[in-house]
Amino acid sequence: MLLGLLIQLVVAALLGALFESVTRRVFRLPSDYGMPALTGLVFGLLIWLAAYFAVPALIPQLMVVAIHCLWHDHRPSAWRAAAAALRFN
Repeated sequence: MLLGLLIQLVVAALLGALFESVTRRVFRLPSDYGMPALTGLVFGLLIWLAAYFAVPALIPQLMVVAIHCLWHDHRPSAWRAAAAALRFN
């Protein structure tokens, strides 16, 4: 339970740092007139959409690779074989 909380806080901190670097350094947006609130809402919506649609779509493929590597062996060649199996299925 505490590990899950720690992971959640680390992910939130990393996403906050990403938000700061994108809004300030890449787009050079001002910090007045509600711009951080508006861009924060848009960034939060994009993160939510990615978590809601993209992550569940990737889980079956990631599970195939993980189960194949754990079941057969732990060598890097097993990861390549699992990736090749994903391409043909």
